[in-house]
Amino acid sequence: MSIKRTQSGLARAKAEGKVLGRPRTTAGDRAKIVALHATGLSFAVIAVQFGIGKGPSTPS
Repeated sequence: MSIKRTQSGLARAKAEGKVLGRPRTTAGDRAKIVALHATGLSFAVIAVQFGIGKGPSTPS
């Protein structure tokens, strides 16, 4: 029952034009992240600076 209601709500939101899911990291941000990491900063510190998680990302 609750799965159907969740799926129904997601379908309705998508039909209304809402963007679902996690926000994408822009190409510009990725370049900055790579540059900061090359200077020796850890991904944890960089993630805090950008306000994002430090988990794995998927290529776009």
